[in-house]
Amino acid sequence: MSLITERFTGRAGVWAGIALLGETTCFLASGWTAEKMNDPAAAMALLAHGGRFLRLSAVFGASGIALTALFVVGLYLRLRERSPRAAIAVLVWGLVGLASHVLIPLGLWVAIPGFVQWGARDVTAAGNAWMAFWNVCNSAQGVGSLFDGLAMLTTGIALMGAPGVRRFAVVAIVAGIASAFTVVAVGTPVQSLVAIVYLPMIALTILFRSWGGVVLVRTAMATAPA
Repeated sequence: MSLITERFTGRAGVWAGIALLGETTCFLASGWTAEKMNDPAAAMALLAHGGRFLRLSAVFGASGIALTALFVVGLYLRLRERSPRAAIAVLVWGLVGLASHVLIPLGLWVAIPGFVQWGARDVTAAGNAWMAFWNVCNSAQGVGSLFDGLAMLTTGIALMGAPGVRRFAVVAIVAGIASAFTVVAVGTPVQSLVAIVYLPMIALTILFRSWGGVVLVRTAMATAPA
């Protein structure tokens, strides 16, 4: 992989982590909670008062996904000589996860103004329609979290034996397991743990993207011609 490509995709990973931090911060600033988003009346009130923060989170979310796509390509290029099968898995699973995840910020950006206007006229009908919309968002989140988790887990396993990146590999494995857990635990006896794991999983994903970007940049500098 060329020096320019390594640095470019590495920096994209760092900024992708920052974008995810911005997205999460805006979500929390809006007053978001899972309970509110799953209650028609509470969701309508949230959109009316915190909709601007949710739309701002969509800007961070969409840009972060675009940056993460570049980062995933960088991981593929870095892994393809060391572990070609893992590299292909990271590329395919990572891009599938991002393609699903992007439906959420873009959906919020497009839909929120309409729901706010509708809610001002008929809050009950708008709230019921929101439940259908939010279930679609949750489905997209599930697909994205599962495949992103598999990509992070595979990255960590592939890099466990690489010199100088063992700690990053451990973070990648833990982040991948946590991300996949938030999906596979739904409807099981341990579903109550999903709410506990969710925000730490986001923090680990931010760390994975930013630290992974630094790893790519440092690798480029270490292998640059003298």
